[in-house]
Amino acid sequence: MKRKGKRKFLLIPLLIIAILATAIFTFTVLVQNEIADKLNPFLPKTDVYVQINETGKKRKIGDYEYTLTGYDESGKQREVTFTAQKKLQEDAYLRIVTKRIYVETWEEVQYEEMPLAVQGKFK
Repeated sequence: MKRKGKRKFLLIPLLIIAILATAIFTFTVLVQNEIADKLNPFLPKTDVYVQINETGKKRKIGDYEYTLTGYDESGKQREVTFTAQKKLQEDAYLRIVTKRIYVETWEEVQYEEMPLAVQGKFK
């Protein structure tokens, strides 16, 4: 009799955990927005390389928004939208760390620092 009680005691928390994990996974896979992408532990981070070839749009809060076409490490094309506190230097290259549409960070890189598959896309 005690064994059945222990099984129920273990089964209920495991069932709750399984339901929550399934709900979280389903939500983050089906819903594609920055918050869901940021929180989704199943999405890998991807480096996307862009060249600043247009002027950013100045926003009301004083920063600049850029939407640029870039390339991941294998040379696959992607569009990326990100913000910067200042106007970025024309023709500079950036490495942007993303999780689907969420931009985690960005940094300026030199042409030679980019993967060869990406270098060929810019010259």
